[in-house]
Amino acid sequence: MRFLARLVLAAATLFWFAALSARAGEPPTDSVYRLDVPLVWFPLLPLGTASVYMVLAAPVGRLADRWGRRRVFVAGNAAMLAVYVVLLAPLPAAAVLVLALALHGVYYAATNGVLMALVTPSLPASLRTSGMAIVQSGTAAASFVSSVAAGVLWSWRGATFTLAVFVVGLTIALALVGTAAVGARRRATASA
Repeated sequence: MRFLARLVLAAATLFWFAALSARAGEPPTDSVYRLDVPLVWFPLLPLGTASVYMVLAAPVGRLADRWGRRRVFVAGNAAMLAVYVVLLAPLPAAAVLVLALALHGVYYAATNGVLMALVTPSLPASLRTSGMAIVQSGTAAASFVSSVAAGVLWSWRGATFTLAVFVVGLTIALALVGTAAVGARRRATASA
């Protein structure tokens, strides 16, 4: 159970930094004009993310089965880091829009189902469903806290500052998870 608690904490930490909730992967509201996206089209932007997710979910799941769930999960969070970097980059508006929405879809494809597949083997069969519910509750709580934090930062200092904070936070979280994964692999190899 300690492993599960650490896994939930690691996943929640990643989701806390990765989830700007509805704003994640979409251009910051105050830069909509920089991207030349008319406000009337702005509510349709999540369809770009959903389309990429829909197309990639099964192939990325197969990749996770072959390459490793942890690797794909971490790569998915790296895709979210790339979303933030793209939103901060001085790229042409169309490139920012397409790259951010596509990378956000990759993030969802590499994390949603893969996280459940990652935690399932560590759960006893009799507690599997409730264990997955706890993991989902942890990620939902992390997303909620992240959204509130992002909203506060956004209101206080603007989109650029908020995105920079999330770039730093997600980079640190990915480094910590990577370090923990290497340590776990070494322990598993040493005990085998």
